[in-house]
Amino acid sequence: MAQVVQTTPRERSLEEVFACVLPHLPPADRAALRHVCAPLRNLANCACAKLALTSPHVFHALATSHLLKRFSSISSLEFLFNSQQEVKAATMFLLTAQSDQGAQLARLTFGENRGAAQQLHQQQAQCGGFNGGYGQPESRFQQYGYNSGARTVPQTFDFTEPFLAMACCFTRIKSVTIDKTVLLETEAAALARLPSLEELRLDTNSSAQPLRRPLLQLMLSGLTGLRVLKLSYIRDTTADVVMNLPRLTQLTKLTLQYAYWGESGAGERIMGGLAKYQKQLAELHLYECGVSDDMLRLIMGITTLRRLHIQDEDAEEERCPSNKGLARITQLRRLEQLELFGEEFQLDGELLGRLAQLPALRHLAMAGLDSLQPDDTDSPAGLGQAKDLGAEVEEMELSSTMGDDEDESYESLSGTSLGGDEATSRPQLLRGNSRCGAISGMGRISLTAPRQGQRSAAQRGNGAQASGRANPTANNSNAKNQSLCHNTSAQAQRGGDIAPVPLQVLRRLDTLRLYGPSSLCASPPPLALLLPQPQLRNLKLSACASHANLRALSLQAGLRKLIVSHTAIPLLYPTVQLHQQPHPGASILGFHSEVLYGLASLQVLRIKDLHGFMDNHLSDLAVALCRLPSLEELKLRALGGVSDGGVAALAAVTRLRRLKLYALGDGVTEGGVAHLASSLPFLEELKVKDCRRVGPTLRSTVVAYRATAAAAAAAAAGGQPAQRMAALSLAQSPLTMPIVRYGAAECEGGRDPR
Repeated sequence: MAQVVQTTPRERSLEEVFACVLPHLPPADRAALRHVCAPLRNLANCACAKLALTSPHVFHALATSHLLKRFSSISSLEFLFNSQQEVKAATMFLLTAQSDQGAQLARLTFGENRGAAQQLHQQQAQCGGFNGGYGQPESRFQQYGYNSGARTVPQTFDFTEPFLAMACCFTRIKSVTIDKTVLLETEAAALARLPSLEELRLDTNSSAQPLRRPLLQLMLSGLTGLRVLKLSYIRDTTADVVMNLPRLTQLTKLTLQYAYWGESGAGERIMGGLAKYQKQLAELHLYECGVSDDMLRLIMGITTLRRLHIQDEDAEEERCPSNKGLARITQLRRLEQLELFGEEFQLDGELLGRLAQLPALRHLAMAGLDSLQPDDTDSPAGLGQAKDLGAEVEEMELSSTMGDDEDESYESLSGTSLGGDEATSRPQLLRGNSRCGAISGMGRISLTAPRQGQRSAAQRGNGAQASGRANPTANNSNAKNQSLCHNTSAQAQRGGDIAPVPLQVLRRLDTLRLYGPSSLCASPPPLALLLPQPQLRNLKLSACASHANLRALSLQAGLRKLIVSHTAIPLLYPTVQLHQQPHPGASILGFHSEVLYGLASLQVLRIKDLHGFMDNHLSDLAVALCRLPSLEELKLRALGGVSDGGVAALAAVTRLRRLKLYALGDGVTEGGVAHLASSLPFLEELKVKDCRRVGPTLRSTVVAYRATAAAAAAAAAGGQPAQRMAALSLAQSPLTMPIVRYGAAECEGGRDPR
């Protein structure tokens, strides 16, 4: 983009200009661009790297569409079938495609409409046969007689023919994803004819007919180059997986979902085979696989692991994983990401001590914080740890910024958990309103209110922030450095003679995700026992946030991303007497006078699923956010009690550059959102979805409100024509017009809609 701007208009070609613009356009605008003229249509097609074919009329014209020729840069193609006729149309498309047109195609996804497949099966059963209008069986699986007599006919479409067409004409395919009810034996035999396949993901969602031994043997025997493998619904009879593990020498990521090992010990044999044969396995994801402690001990022998995710919350008591199986976790010296969710997993001091011995651990997600207990910090070891931590905090580099990764780095990994949304597990929310008394005596960490000198320092920092709003680009670094200085001095003063020391120092921990519920009466709160961590930048509190835990954030410097979700509002405010209003000087982030200390470097804040969140709470939050000099992004999601009145309070947070409003209540209207967008002078991106009273005309409404704001600015400039024109041009500057994304398709695409 910079090279295009530096060139003169005559030196810029149409391709160069639109190559920079098209990635930032939403899919609807790019679709409209195709109807302007042929050159723009070709440019829009070339900018598309992924296509999804879902509607019947698309499949009807697929054979004559020359799809791969028109979209020359396409690398990913997705099919969603609603009938067996659409499957045949996709087969003809794959067979008749020119060999030179599909050279860049690397990823294919095949899915079925499960409801349509079940309905077709029922209609065929009522008719007493499986003929499909051509005088031949509708399914090759039925025609060739591969169905076992002991099993019922599966209620699924047959993808055997498109798989064979893919094996014949697209031999360079690297990744295949299959999302259907049951994977048939004929389909498995066809997949085995793709020796170049590197990624295979099978989302077969049927516990009645899980994968069987012959099927696995057919697939894995021919796919020796696999690097990524995902299997679902595995039985205890799949011991052939162990026999084929030596063949998969290139495997780096393995995901197993809903496995039933029974009493045969197949799970232990498979994990033992992984530890013995797989020398490149870096990621292991086990979701509801009945991982016992014996299996965990074998997993600890896979020393090449970098990411380990275990979610087993529905396992039987005798097969429920616990901390006992993690006794040898210190052997995983390369482990970077660890997510553990189970009824018996507890983040206690013993496990925390083992995790502190992992030199590469950067990402930790766990539940069960009640087991954390304060340690004796007066011991020589504790004092030495405090000294080392203080030196690390002083040397931390706090000036770097965090990009807008749209949760792709770590949250995407958590999001693979079967229906989860940016969370591997969502424990039951504790909605009781009973509160313990005010937490006095925080143990070894004091979280009292700031002294008078600190309060005046914070006020001076806020005054400097308010004066610098006119030019945040120039004053951003100064405000950030001043706030961090106040933060460090405040920590030292509040700690008294003893510096705040966590139970264990995880020296490379970058992301911490904690899930509740946790005890509200613990003193000190569990989060105060974990902080500060020298490299912590991202923190999520789900169903375990409380006023005491959020006050403990004042111990942590350098935090850039905070997520608070699934917590009742009364738990986030200071303790008050019955029938009294919430504390006037506090918000869900804590006291206004203290919020600057721990969140001075915060750039991204996400508030989700807070029970009882109303307009007055959002107004309190806006007052707190005005004190944060580095805040750039705010996301509000699933807050049904919010209306336009509360949203309007966010206009005071003038430094916002990205705003996301998802699934808000009916009180939020399109006009209210547009008015807020026109009130934020530096807003660059606005995302809105699942708001019932906000429609697809949001972009034009924002433009209209911008024009109204421009006219108001011109009127406020006075009677001088020069001042009026300057104000009007400033208000209508293209740099101040945010990118508006509406709907799930546009919002989920991130900054690059491709």
